[in-house]
Amino acid sequence: MKNIFFSLLLFPFLCVQSIFAQSKDSDTIKTFRLYSKEQFSGTENLFIGSVFDKDSFSIRLQIQNESGIKNIPFSSITKIDLKTGQGSYAKRGFFIGLAIGSLCGFASSASVASQGSLIDDETIWITVLAAGLTGGLIGSMIGESMKRDRWERITFEQFRKMINSQSGYYPIMRFQFPLR
Repeated sequence: MKNIFFSLLLFPFLCVQSIFAQSKDSDTIKTFRLYSKEQFSGTENLFIGSVFDKDSFSIRLQIQNESGIKNIPFSSITKIDLKTGQGSYAKRGFFIGLAIGSLCGFASSASVASQGSLIDDETIWITVLAAGLTGGLIGSMIGESMKRDRWERITFEQFRKMINSQSGYYPIMRFQFPLR
């Protein structure tokens, strides 16, 4: 009885997941970074979001991390960037950690050697190498945890083709409540 209740409890979640998997538009939501210049003040604004709707003169952008929709005229758009994914700083972190670890390994070996200890050159280089690789590993892990967005500059014509070729930008399971 407990297994049947658990299965019935999970059934709606499994159905929603399958609907998302069957939706051809669920993986085509593109995020754009639009630079728009205001007509009268001349100040440049930055909007990040996905295209909600369009007409012949403007687009309506679903602003990222907000619930509002911003209407942006095509004539005010100055630059357009397309989000191509996420990256990390793993490589940069490895090299920074390698340098810091190598310096720490060299400093510790040099301080031991300066105290009159009988330490040979091979031991110093092994210590520098081990400390450098340890620092590189730690730096790589820290760099991997720091994510950044990758953006690619696109032309206005490419942007128009992208928004005209897509039939929809949102998955099937989108809920919207009118405020009328």
